[in-house]
Amino acid sequence: FASVPTIQNIDITNANEEIIVTLPTGTRKMFLKVRGYASEIKLSYTAGQSGVKYISITRGCSYSEDNILTITANTTIYIQSTKSNVVLECLTWA
Repeated sequence: FASVPTIQNIDITNANEEIIVTLPTGTRKMFLKVRGYASEIKLSYTAGQSGVKYISITRGCSYSEDNILTITANTTIYIQSTKSNVVLECLTWA
């Protein structure tokens, strides 16, 4: 793993609207949380499903995934927030 993670601060402007988060090529680990305790997050690995089939990240909690490997530059996750105007913090390690 790299000694310093890649940090993405992702603005989520609208509540309950799917956004796409692109993971850097070679990502092996990711960590997600909402800045502060602003909102619950819905995480999906399939486009159009972040409001239907998702993992819920409760307010004040975080989510991490180990042992993943992104082969191409367009590996994505799909996110929704239950509130508007929040920041999703995404750390990835290659």
